[in-house]
Amino acid sequence: MPILLDDDLLFEDSAGPRVTTVINRWAQELPANGCPAPSSWETYVRVVRDWTLFLVDRGIQLFDSRPELRRGLSAYAVYRACGPLKERFAASTWNQHMSILSLF
Repeated sequence: MPILLDDDLLFEDSAGPRVTTVINRWAQELPANGCPAPSSWETYVRVVRDWTLFLVDRGIQLFDSRPELRRGLSAYAVYRACGPLKERFAASTWNQHMSILSLF
């Protein structure tokens, strides 16, 4: 099972569990939530990690308000459709990523 680690190797701080801990817990539940194939787990975790990093780069938290997350999703769509060539998604890849994020 893939897990994410922060640079300081901590899973929580004074504010409570970190985002990586929440993602790791979600990943551990993938087999029971419709993703039984171990070969898919790394992809699922990577998609959520990339989404999280994209949001943080724009000053949006993973569990931010609905308007902020909408703003992040709009920026993500533009980035993946018109951004740097190596970052662009085909429509099928976009659909897969949105499906994974909706499970999260």
